[in-house]
Amino acid sequence: MTINSQQLIALAVGAGVLGGFIFKEWSKFKNRKLRFMKALADNLYFKNLDNNSGVFHHLIDSAEEEECKEAILACYFLVVQGGSLTSEQLDKKIDQWFAEPFDFEIDHALAKLQRFGIVTPNEGQYTALSISAAQVNLDAQWDGIFNF
Repeated sequence: MTINSQQLIALAVGAGVLGGFIFKEWSKFKNRKLRFMKALADNLYFKNLDNNSGVFHHLIDSAEEEECKEAILACYFLVVQGGSLTSEQLDKKIDQWFAEPFDFEIDHALAKLQRFGIVTPNEGQYTALSISAAQVNLDAQWDGIFNF
């Protein structure tokens, strides 16, 4: 059996079409694989961001929240008392308020409240401003932070 030129051309065209189809499918597979690997790398990258500096930011934020909570508790108990308390009396009241024993840092809380002008010491006794006066005081301090 002999192959004439017409059959040879048809065979070449068929092989070319088959080769083109195989190449097209192979390149689609490679592109899909690359897109998947890129999506996987992006996903892992963004889930891994909180390993280094993010951890330190989280710890600092937690510490700042605790400091703020101490100051708020001290101010609250001084306002509720309506009078003056020593730091030991205030510490005992706050410790009793918690259902479980809690080591409350009263000195830190009182120092912050004094720094903000919300609490005034007088011979070992501490007195808190009223809520409205404390709001005015804090608002004035915040407004004075950025002068343009």
